[in-house]
Amino acid sequence: MIILFLFIIISLPRKKSGRRRRVLARRVTRKRYTKVGRKGGYQKIHYVEGVAHKFCSNPNGTCPKLKPLSEFNRRSSAKTGHQDDCRECQNIRNRATNPDRLREQLIEGSTNRRLRGLVTRGKDEKLDIKAIFKRFENKCFNCDEELDINAEKGSGEYELDHTCSIYYWWPLTTNTATLLCGKGKNKCNGKKNRKWPSEFYNKEKLRSLSELTGIDLEIISGGPVMCPDTVETFTSNMEKFISQWKKEKGGQEFMAKEFAKLKKHTGIEVPNELWKE
Repeated sequence: MIILFLFIIISLPRKKSGRRRRVLARRVTRKRYTKVGRKGGYQKIHYVEGVAHKFCSNPNGTCPKLKPLSEFNRRSSAKTGHQDDCRECQNIRNRATNPDRLREQLIEGSTNRRLRGLVTRGKDEKLDIKAIFKRFENKCFNCDEELDINAEKGSGEYELDHTCSIYYWWPLTTNTATLLCGKGKNKCNGKKNRKWPSEFYNKEKLRSLSELTGIDLEIISGGPVMCPDTVETFTSNMEKFISQWKKEKGGQEFMAKEFAKLKKHTGIEVPNELWKE
């Protein structure tokens, strides 16, 4: 009788616990990531037509998409070397949770570009926009969208990209500029931002870009490189540039970041006594 009673109890349907339902929900969510045979979640890189991609790990589950690696911010401690969730999802979250910090970052980015401009100023030149449009056949280099050279300035119709970012001290010149469609999040210049060419374009595009800009294919196909000419200009006039940066608001913080980057990419170390206060 006791055995029969236990058998009946065990056979009765049981309500799944909340914890069990949550575990099942997570498994269902994960299935969206494994449709392409991906193991290890979003911590793995896939190659699509030679371009590196990874999945976005948006914690809300609203963006479990396979995206180009160029759409993720860098994070050295991660297995992929990039953030788990994409830049678009990060921006949405930041706007909702910390709008003041986002404004500070925009101001900081603008200041840094201006201060870097002090060291590239002598190498930047007045751009021949007609020559650039002619070279790129009036099209966005990345997506082939037809662009209007007569579009109102600031309209976002087109942008002249540095090709190799000013973040790495590369100047903007007529010969090396790349014609891209505007700055919006769905436009090519906005997507490329300060990424190195190899992080944004596929191999075929890189070969074409080298031919159109004259920049060595080996440079744009590899990892980020500081502009050799600008680095030489800085090292030969180091005290002059440091003096200019010291006068600027946020100059100390700017120099700390730039000199760390300079040391990382070139091995050149700026003596602390020249700039630290």
